[in-house]
Amino acid sequence: MDLNQLLNAHQRAVMESSTSSEKTANRTQSARVADYADRIKRLREHHASESTDELESWESEGGSMPASEMALPPGVTMTMRPEYRVGRYVYSDLNLAVAELERQTKHRSP
Repeated sequence: MDLNQLLNAHQRAVMESSTSSEKTANRTQSARVADYADRIKRLREHHASESTDELESWESEGGSMPASEMALPPGVTMTMRPEYRVGRYVYSDLNLAVAELERQTKHRSP
């Protein structure tokens, strides 16, 4: 099993143990939960002891981008701006977008 499969199995075992009412079944489930937790710990330790080049090449689920692709040329800056659309109008200010929505709603009401 890979790490994702182990984490999934562990989560399922935890959920099953919390819904189990019989003591014997609960002990068995607790043992399964502990076993999965131990296997996850060992797998993580194994990966940590391997070459860090492979592990560092991944960030999140999509992998990392080389720093050169993320860097902007000197003198170039980037900003992220919200964009609110109300009908055919576009606003960068939420208050203005809400006011436009209210205007449009008033005109539709009888």
